[in-house]
Amino acid sequence: AGTRRQKNQSLADFTAAGGYVDLQATTVYVGRGAGAAGSAGTGTLTWTNGIITAVNVMEVGDQPFLNAPGVGTVNVGGAGQLLIGSGTAGSWLRLGNFVTGSSTVPKGILNIGLPVPGGSVWVNGNVLEGGGTGDAITIAGGSLKVSGTLGSSTLPLESMTLNNATLTFDLGANPNPTTPLWQVSNLTVTAP
Repeated sequence: AGTRRQKNQSLADFTAAGGYVDLQATTVYVGRGAGAAGSAGTGTLTWTNGIITAVNVMEVGDQPFLNAPGVGTVNVGGAGQLLIGSGTAGSWLRLGNFVTGSSTVPKGILNIGLPVPGGSVWVNGNVLEGGGTGDAITIAGGSLKVSGTLGSSTLPLESMTLNNATLTFDLGANPNPTTPLWQVSNLTVTAP
């Protein structure tokens, strides 16, 4: 008898010479807890050439069950592109999806411009802070475009670091918002 704990680990690195990605999926998970309580999971996805499209949702650091945290890292640089969402209410990028009552905490990290400067990310929907610990977006010589909100008043994005970054706020049908579109707890801006 006793408790059995599993740990899932995955690494997808497409940066080797000639590496190219062309992927389209409805939902993409990077760093997802395993299929049972107490089963952690880690994942890293890295590319510098090609495009990944998550038609509806990308979850980075997903905790699907109580005490089954995911730690996910997405690195997109160079000529790499990441497109998320279709502009509908069911489209989002979520970092660190936390299950209330859990004693373990997920973490989701998006790095744009790593491992090499460049890389572009367009979220045609919202960027959600899922309540994890250490959730962050770093942009170093890359670009981020969001056509919805980033964080919220109750769950702002934990951390954002900008260095030689291009940010685009796509206001769409709401050119004069009355509430903040982006809410970040810790913003760091460094010189290029």
